[in-house]
Amino acid sequence: MPVLMIGEIERKKIAEAIAYAKAHPVLFDIVRQGAVADTDTLKLKDRKPGFERPPSQHVLLPGGYRASYSVEQQPPGLCSHLSVSVVGRAKKARAHRPKRSR
Repeated sequence: MPVLMIGEIERKKIAEAIAYAKAHPVLFDIVRQGAVADTDTLKLKDRKPGFERPPSQHVLLPGGYRASYSVEQQPPGLCSHLSVSVVGRAKKARAHRPKRSR
């Protein structure tokens, strides 16, 4: 099973990614270009064709993890987004499946 470890090097990379994202927020005009009908759930297939959101800041972490961080303007103000994924997972929602003993 992958283990997430965050040491001094990773903390520095994370701090740099956060600082950059805060200094370069995604503007509301860009966010609005990708907006769809008012919904609580937005599936990838429902996004507007051709819309590409500016890339987030990424940090690769030991154990095969990837953290993405961004800041964007929204009507209530600046909002931060953090997403953590497992690099190279074979199937959706399955980071690691240990073998079961019988």
